Amino acid sequence: FFNTKTKKDLLSGCLNETAKNYKIDIYGYALMDNHYHLLCYIQNKFWLPKFIKAFHGKSAILINKHDLKPARKIWTNYFDRCIRSQKDFYTRLNYIHQNPVKHKYAAKLENYKFSSYNHYLKKFGSAWLNDSFAKYPITDFTIKNGNQKTIAP
Repeated sequence: FFNTKTKKDLLSGCLNETAKNYKIDIYGYALMDNHYHLLCYIQNKFWLPKFIKAFHGKSAILINKHDLKPARKIWTNYFDRCIRSQKDFYTRLNYIHQNPVKHKYAAKLENYKFSSYNHYLKKFGSAWLNDSFAKYPITDFTIKNGNQKTIAP
């Protein structure tokens, strides 16, 4: 559904506007063609389902209008997790930042526009990011499911 720059721009704008309306601080994000990852702070836990409903509803309307496909279902569900520690925070942030490369949207993290990676690169520098990747590797998210490895959301 979000396979063009224009559609990702629509999704990004919708995310920022909805987060602002719900007073949600976004710490990390990555927008891909068929999903997104979001690391945020929510002041009131009861706002999360309302925020997601508003974001998914608005973004679906925008994308469907763009594609001339009214009432098409875009979002089916979402998964959330509470951050329990500094390690958990940075491991998930690193997972989010590396996700576009994992899915082959870009060869280098800094080449992908629809991620918070470049914000961190500009603010903290590449040495800080590389240290973060080394200190908090994303392998912590890999779990075994039978003979298959899956990445936990």
